[in-house]
Amino acid sequence: MSSTGPGDTEPARDDVAVEWRGVFTDDELDALHAEAFESPLSDHPWNRLVERHSLGRVTARDALGLVGFVDVAWDGRAHAFLLDTAGRRPEGQDRSSASRHSSGTSA
Repeated sequence: MSSTGPGDTEPARDDVAVEWRGVFTDDELDALHAEAFESPLSDHPWNRLVERHSLGRVTARDALGLVGFVDVAWDGRAHAFLLDTAGRRPEGQDRSSASRHSSGTSA
């Protein structure tokens, strides 16, 4: 099993590329965050915030753009934790069907 380091891109399932410290725009992360957390679009300076307060991040992209993001925040010393874990729902899947699928229940 090979390991990847900072800046490495690794192909994942269904043609999604996962990258440590992947590049993203404020607008595309804002749209993903708004969808994932069912919140309005904002004007957060995501890149500046992530660069200033994070150890790194993991991005996931498919042919259409950013489909996943997780921020790896840290205390500057020994502790890291995950924030803003967000992913785009597959086409045609609403939040209720995603919840049923992940909990193992059916409609």
